[in-house]
Amino acid sequence: TLCARWQDGSAPTPLWAEIEDFATTFGPRRGGSGQVHLLDGRPLHCRFDRLAGGATLVGFRMVDGVRRPSRAKAMA
Repeated sequence: TLCARWQDGSAPTPLWAEIEDFATTFGPRRGGSGQVHLLDGRPLHCRFDRLAGGATLVGFRMVDGVRRPSRAKAMA
């Protein structure tokens, strides 16, 4: 799935399962948001919401001014 591709490029987080569950659930549902960290440490804000006709919108935005050390630097 597309969600799995994003999940492979980021640190583990339960947010991906929440987004995937949201996208595969039909009927009324509430969107949400959260933050993940890419494998290089950059934070990414994710937002998901429903659209007309049962479609799902997932948006991504880089978080400005915040940087976590990469795994390689953290392990050194």
